[in-house]
Amino acid sequence: MIYSVDKECRPGYDRLVNNTTGTSVLINRQGAEVIGYDAFDAKTGKHLPLLWNNGSETLPFEGAWKNHSTILFPIVGGLKNDASSTTDGEKISLKGNHGFARYSLFELASTSVIDSAKATYRIGASTDTKKLYPYDFELNLTYELKGESLSLTFHIVNHDRKTMPCQFGWHPGFSTEMGLGGKREDWTLSVPEGVYKQYLVLDTGDSFLTGETKQHNFNGPIPLNDHALYCTLMYDVVNAANRRVRMFNSKLGRGVEVLYHDFPQIGFWANKGQEYLCIEPWQGLDDHEEQEPFDKKVGMLLIPPGGKISRTAKIVPILE
Repeated sequence: MIYSVDKECRPGYDRLVNNTTGTSVLINRQGAEVIGYDAFDAKTGKHLPLLWNNGSETLPFEGAWKNHSTILFPIVGGLKNDASSTTDGEKISLKGNHGFARYSLFELASTSVIDSAKATYRIGASTDTKKLYPYDFELNLTYELKGESLSLTFHIVNHDRKTMPCQFGWHPGFSTEMGLGGKREDWTLSVPEGVYKQYLVLDTGDSFLTGETKQHNFNGPIPLNDHALYCTLMYDVVNAANRRVRMFNSKLGRGVEVLYHDFPQIGFWANKGQEYLCIEPWQGLDDHEEQEPFDKKVGMLLIPPGGKISRTAKIVPILE
């Protein structure tokens, strides 16, 4: 296959392209967010739009979800009262959900077209970020389009002299229409046989953890309803071999599989009445309603001084 990276295909955007099939991925440097993912469907000869509001930054209607596949860093979810502190007394101040990477302008650091189309985006600590998160970090995000599949690798470096606590994740929202007229009620989310630990959340949509958990033995479809999705379903998955989710519409014979072997948690979320489902690989979860120290949050990763980590998640289209 032949690949290309179309830098600045429009101002502030880059495109990864499989030139053999025409499959393409559109990335906004603001937030390093994939806003369009069009996969080639050999059966119909068409390219199917896999993401919610695929390729567009204009909302389809008032009140619609504004994003497509948000990047989460340095937290997953939110902080109670938008603030926290570590056991060492470091102050953290992060408003809203999922941290500041989603609003940051990333630099296109490198590209490659050898056997795949790759693009790496980078941000680092600044005077502004240190007011919110007092660590000298470097975050690199590498997207790779290979065949019809798309992977994202987080490369995080701690340039600080102190241990750096962080959480991170990916928040893709998959279209339940897919250009084929699909409806959300016809889709299922299925997981391999195993034990899944659910973290229960407030019933208000704030997503803070109640402190209660529930154990499930799943083998196939996960029970879903609009209210549970709106409040967010959160699971801890101990067995790495089980860290994959299949989203499928048997009427359309189409779907996606998300592989998250490097991530211990998974979240499912959707706004009521909107045609998408979010499958979110996470390293970490929201605050508890009874707030704990920042570095003690569920799933918090502690990177030692000078340390670095890499974690990968992957989307595989199911095009029967």
